[in-house]
Amino acid sequence: MEFGRIVVWINCGLFVGFGLGFVFTPEALAAVITGAAPATPSAMTDMRATYGGMALGLALIFGLCARNGESVRLGVHGVLAVMVALAVARTLGMLLDGSPNTFMFVLLLAEVVMAFLALWALRQVRVE
Repeated sequence: MEFGRIVVWINCGLFVGFGLGFVFTPEALAAVITGAAPATPSAMTDMRATYGGMALGLALIFGLCARNGESVRLGVHGVLAVMVALAVARTLGMLLDGSPNTFMFVLLLAEVVMAFLALWALRQVRVE
């Protein structure tokens, strides 16, 4: 499942990047991604914790799964679950809230592509 391992490592790296970015520069990232920065100190703290901390936690889990050959398949399932959840929630938000910026479409495309890569990786391995 070498392709699956690559998919999990890629996601590990992406989540490390997003996590560190949101822990240390939440205002800048929020402004780029959403067009606005959090308006209160509590909102900033929550963004650091939710976007930064959760992303770093997922990166840690993905990294652990990718390092252990027996856990790669679990890591790919994790990537698939996270990407599908993000894509569904983002699509719902775009439909309910309207007027998404270009970055929302870029993120949605990335989430869908990554979900398909995870599915492809899972199909490459026979059930043991």
